[in-house]
Amino acid sequence: MDGYIILMERIDFTLHTKLSVNAAIAQISNLLASEHISFQTDLNSIRSKEIPLPFSSFNKRLYTRKNWVGINPFIFISEINIIIKEFNLQQTQIDVTICQKRAIIMYVFFISLLFYVLITAALSKNIPPTILILVLILLVIILILMRFFIFDLCIKRLIKSEIVNAIT
Repeated sequence: MDGYIILMERIDFTLHTKLSVNAAIAQISNLLASEHISFQTDLNSIRSKEIPLPFSSFNKRLYTRKNWVGINPFIFISEINIIIKEFNLQQTQIDVTICQKRAIIMYVFFISLLFYVLITAALSKNIPPTILILVLILLVIILILMRFFIFDLCIKRLIKSEIVNAIT
């Protein structure tokens, strides 16, 4: 397994498996179908056409039993492209490109909402400045944890681990 190339809106990584190209496409297609992702397959690639965005906590597509977190990590991405090719006689190389525009938009929206609430509370003048400073510190901690959860855990680690589990 090779390292990551992390750009602002894309994550690229490469995996290797002993499966044939057709078997790897079949296994990954089953994974994407089980996560309610509509996709298109070619001879050696899989490209997502539509990734569902659940708007309520009652939507079953938000959850999964495939990881220890229980959240479907695919809801945070806007596109996934997978190219599968023969690496050598005994291995197949799988190049995965994930577009995380949806996660960036969700994160910026959440930051904007939290700071709007903080500014509204600050302008009300009913809250002492020390409480506002504590709330600001709490908001910064929440944003850092949320960034870690969405981008580092869900997108990078959980999606990679689900693809690895599908091809092993």
